[in-house]
Amino acid sequence: EEELLQAIGILPERLYPYYLLAKLYAEPEFYQADKLRAAAGAVLTKKPKVETTAIREMREEVKKIIEKK
Repeated sequence: EEELLQAIGILPERLYPYYLLAKLYAEPEFYQADKLRAAAGAVLTKKPKVETTAIREMREEVKKIIEKK
């Protein structure tokens, strides 16, 4: 968690660290609903420089995670 937060501090425009945080907070042993919503919100709302297949897949997976929780 600390390393991902540090990565966000260094490169806040990147979606991937937020995506990894959302996946981490969705895990039962790390589940934190408020932090999950914040990280997922960033993945779903941040505007990427280039819209890629990877970004679309990350957003779809985060939507599925939110629906399950």
